[in-house]
Amino acid sequence: MSHIVPAPTASVFRCAALAFALATGAAPALAGTPNAQQFSSAITDFGVDRHEVSTEQAGTWAISMKSLGDANMFVSTESSFQPHDAVCGGDTTCTVTVEADQRLYVFVHAAGSAEYDIIATPATVTARR
Repeated sequence: MSHIVPAPTASVFRCAALAFALATGAAPALAGTPNAQQFSSAITDFGVDRHEVSTEQAGTWAISMKSLGDANMFVSTESSFQPHDAVCGGDTTCTVTVEADQRLYVFVHAAGSAEYDIIATPATVTARR
């Protein structure tokens, strides 16, 4: 016996499955990484979301975003959304060094509807000769 699922319902199931996969895929990365921070949200139609990464001291941060829909990530040390002045703009991964007196902000811009997950992880950079 076969079941026929109408196209709109099938796409809803696919979107839900992708959202579940994104959410469960991010959880193990956070479990083993102290001080990692995760942000998840959705933008409907058009908009910009701002997230502040809690940085207690100077250091390097690795930021990555996975999205369902057309979303762009901008990472900045400025609290206002200025895409052209962002340290990283339009990338899905970014590494940023923050000074002791700076804050770190992640902006997500979407021209249409989009769902996204962001993971910010303190990075340990080691140099050897």
